[in-house]
Amino acid sequence: MSSYFYIIQFVLTKQYYAGSRYTKRLNENSIKNDLWHRYFTSSKLVKMLIKKFGKESFVIKKIKIFQDQDSAKIYETRFLKKINAKLNPKMLNQSNAVFENAPELQWITDGIVSTMIPKGKPLIPGFRLGRTQNPKKITKSRGPKNKTHVIDINTNNHIMIPKDEFDPLLYRRPNLAHNKDRIWIYNALTNESKIVKNLSEIPPGWHKGNPRRKSSVWYHDPITQVNYQVKDGDDPLPNLKKGRFYPFAWYTNPLTNENILCKITDNPPNGFIKGRNLSMKGHG
Repeated sequence: MSSYFYIIQFVLTKQYYAGSRYTKRLNENSIKNDLWHRYFTSSKLVKMLIKKFGKESFVIKKIKIFQDQDSAKIYETRFLKKINAKLNPKMLNQSNAVFENAPELQWITDGIVSTMIPKGKPLIPGFRLGRTQNPKKITKSRGPKNKTHVIDINTNNHIMIPKDEFDPLLYRRPNLAHNKDRIWIYNALTNESKIVKNLSEIPPGWHKGNPRRKSSVWYHDPITQVNYQVKDGDDPLPNLKKGRFYPFAWYTNPLTNENILCKITDNPPNGFIKGRNLSMKGHG
């Protein structure tokens, strides 16, 4: 007597259904002619999908053959519970249980390997009732408990210091979101920034906030037609012109008022002149 565990896939949604099959007339030679020829699962949902979309909407993904009746049911139970098929969006199974007449299972172990067998079945030699628990993971220590990780403001180096030696004027936390002991202020005219302990220490002309980044200005090389970003306040190279190079230009036809974009290196079509007619909506 043989039994088998199977997995099929509903091709329209890429979802799976897993189950097992056993009958008295089933043998290892006839299994391949059984699934999806005579047997179409016991699932009402799968049968409804077959009725609506046809048998061709499912494909067989796996068949695992066993030499007795109980092994396929045990394998199915372990599989469904492992992936939590009832709540798994990738599965069509409506429960994690096997058939109504499936035997009640129990865990047995040899101290290293755990498996399940039907209750009342003789134990495998060398095994006992119970389940081997996975050893607890050993986590590495993150460092001394009396020290903290900081960044030296002067050198910008990451160092460990005693917690009671932390000074917000000398050090900063790696994560600024958790640093409540310091306030960033900046000068909008000079782009300077510094840290103070409280708002009363903010001098005139300074504002609360993180340091502002320097703005940049676009320049382009008229010969190579390459664009460059130059920080505001820095002197650009003498051959650069202010503004970005744009390789296209607008052309308009005065007779039809049509606007088109052309590469500046190409000649525009006949009848078009450089410029753009803004009165025509929907063109350009």
